[in-house]
Amino acid sequence: MRATRTLNPLHFEDLEPHRFEDLVRQLIYDFRHWQSIEATGRLGADEGIDVRAFEVADAEPDAAAQEESEEAEPPPAPEQRLWVIQCKREKKIGPSRLRAIVEAALPENGDRVHGFVLAAACDFSKRSRDAFREVARERQAQEFHLWGKADLEDMLFLPKNDHLLFAYFSISLQVRRRSLRTELRSRLATKRKLIRVLGEVGQHRAWKTVLLRDAAEERYPYVSEVPDFAKRPRWFYRIFMGHLIPDHVAFLVRRCYAYIDDNAEHWDALLDYNRAIPTYPEVLFTKNLRQRDDSKETRYDSYWSGQIEEQNRVWFEVTRYIHYDRVLAVDEDGDAYHEGPHLLVAFSPADGPYEPFEMAQVEAVRGFGRVLRPTRDNRIRFFPEAIPDAPRPGLPETHTNTGEEP
Repeated sequence: MRATRTLNPLHFEDLEPHRFEDLVRQLIYDFRHWQSIEATGRLGADEGIDVRAFEVADAEPDAAAQEESEEAEPPPAPEQRLWVIQCKREKKIGPSRLRAIVEAALPENGDRVHGFVLAAACDFSKRSRDAFREVARERQAQEFHLWGKADLEDMLFLPKNDHLLFAYFSISLQVRRRSLRTELRSRLATKRKLIRVLGEVGQHRAWKTVLLRDAAEERYPYVSEVPDFAKRPRWFYRIFMGHLIPDHVAFLVRRCYAYIDDNAEHWDALLDYNRAIPTYPEVLFTKNLRQRDDSKETRYDSYWSGQIEEQNRVWFEVTRYIHYDRVLAVDEDGDAYHEGPHLLVAFSPADGPYEPFEMAQVEAVRGFGRVLRPTRDNRIRFFPEAIPDAPRPGLPETHTNTGEEP
């Protein structure tokens, strides 16, 4: 299964100190109504201050006073409030270190400071935040804010700051959202076409034969031009089973004669013969993919249907899955070499068209509700090493229907 897509933590500590200061300064642009913002840290002798800003404190006009006289004096100039913004690109800041930083940025005999912001590239504990609040009040700051790593990330993930996220970390959530929207639209379009060509989502065991083709293989349909085709076929027929898990189409890749005990706890199977490979249609120019021995099938089927009670008769099946995103095109008509439908899929070297997982089960031929997840631990030895050509003496020789055949 695919992992959930998330963003890793932003590495503020990797930014050069002045670069980190620039980021914080740009984050505060719309934090208040500023008259001016000064990047004092870049000047060298900053006395512990990285950014100094002056807030315009807009005074509410006194409407009653204005009504008393048309010749009222003009309103006083708006008050300017001094803010100090300190930036620390340290990986860890404890309570004592935090107190020292605030005391240095807000000296007792310094200018009267209305607001103080400390931004750091680390997270703060509750003790550290309590210490910050205490010392900021001691130094008579009217407003004070402690921005840790998590706080800075929250700010950068806001849509209005997407340009800063991209400028400093080469990540754009807006671009990701547009890309995701395009991806989802493409996936839904593929899903609709697969449903129309192969079958509805609720349909189970569709038994539809489909040619799976490597979309990047330019030598199709000439098998002789692919030297390792027998070992790694680039196109082959498989049986479509349905849309069994979200965003995937399922194909039967293995089907073997099998046995399950009366308690549905143990199993055995004739794993050396695979009935999942379609006999028709055949892949042109090769017999390598068929892998079905008619004489073995007759012998196995005779033993399985004649020597095993119906309630113990099951199929060992393996299903593999193709994600919708790997289906690059759906050709419902096929061509002169191979009848349709064709799925043109992005093959991988290890798993061909499939995702790197599969599902195995043993399932009853008829509706006995007998299903088991096969493992090494619950497998027993039931079938003889060599299947005889005729039923063993003393056992019933009646043959029953073996169920649906693709």
